[in-house]
Amino acid sequence: MGVSELVSRQPAGTHGEANEQFVEAFLRACGAAVTRRDGCLFVRLPSETARTIGVPERTAFTFDPERADHSVHLLASGSALLDAMIHVTRGRGACAQLIFTGLALQRKMETVLAWEREKDVWRRGPLHLPVSGVSRVRVAGRRVYYHEELLFHFKVDYISDEPQEELYAVTVDPSRERVVANVPWELAAAFNLQTFTRDEGKKRSARVPAGYVARRAYRVACAHMEQLVARRLRHLQHEAHLRLEEDLRRIDAYFRAAAAELVLPLRKTLRRLTKARERLRFLPDSLAEERTRAEAADALALETAFRTELERLEAERQRRVAELQKRSEVRAKARLVSVARVMMPRIEWRLRLYRSARYREVEASYDLLRETIGGLHCDLCDGEGEELVWSGEEELLCARCLSQYKASSGQ
Repeated sequence: MGVSELVSRQPAGTHGEANEQFVEAFLRACGAAVTRRDGCLFVRLPSETARTIGVPERTAFTFDPERADHSVHLLASGSALLDAMIHVTRGRGACAQLIFTGLALQRKMETVLAWEREKDVWRRGPLHLPVSGVSRVRVAGRRVYYHEELLFHFKVDYISDEPQEELYAVTVDPSRERVVANVPWELAAAFNLQTFTRDEGKKRSARVPAGYVARRAYRVACAHMEQLVARRLRHLQHEAHLRLEEDLRRIDAYFRAAAAELVLPLRKTLRRLTKARERLRFLPDSLAEERTRAEAADALALETAFRTELERLEAERQRRVAELQKRSEVRAKARLVSVARVMMPRIEWRLRLYRSARYREVEASYDLLRETIGGLHCDLCDGEGEELVWSGEEELLCARCLSQYKASSGQ
């Protein structure tokens, strides 16, 4: 299973730069045609977008107050037009489409395609296949394609005495229904997926509904997030427990000192009563008894007040302890903040694996961004990513299935 990464916030520039970057991304996302001239953006907006933000379809924007006039709209922090764009983004920008392309990717693809001509590249080279018992590999076919993955961004609030907020990125391969490693998403370009998938001639019922695939991938991402959050919660709970123990020691010390201050007057009164009794031994019995009774009454009243105040202190201590224990409880609240359909470039080969005169065909693919080869599955359990063995029945089996096969066949 791939490791999902914590998304770090990039250092922000000036507000003007942030506004300009946001507006440019907004215009690209809505499919607007943009021309730059003399510090202004001359834009042709889709009719729906223009109607939503309240401008004509053909309009002009600027970020420079000196260039703004009745026909050129100023886009600055706090302007109504910029707020309208932000409102549209919040309402519709929960899903995006990304694609990886460019010259660097093209060069990497050419390099990988050149590898297949190298000797033994499939057995000991960079395109090593995890298959043992193969004497020769021959390429029977090849294609370059984009594989669709789903990128989910989750925001998790850890609620405790020291609240924290973290963002997580989880990438799911819908075809395998498993989490895969993240890639540098800042290298991707946004595009309008509808313009690539529209096909009026085919029957829609022949395709698996995109919503069904997304829901299954979302469940996989949620299950992975539960593991990530549980691991993080254990760490935060341990830290909160250490802070709680320190706070409890501080509270106990405080209330012990407060109780010690309360008992001092009582101790003084009891010592005074003891000394008075020693002196009253030489007085007449009636007078000694009267004075002893008065001293005892004072001591009893003071002891009663002491016990009352001590009970109040104990109740206050328990209340403070309960508050600290409740505050130290760590809870997590997660929500999905965005989804992106990502087109990942891959190369797929149809290979013939030979063992002596016999052969069988398999398909293997190379992920250009993760630089890994995959696509080979165990013929019995359909597992991927393990070393496979060509069995006597012309099957590719993982170690577990091979041992079961040998046990059942008595080998």
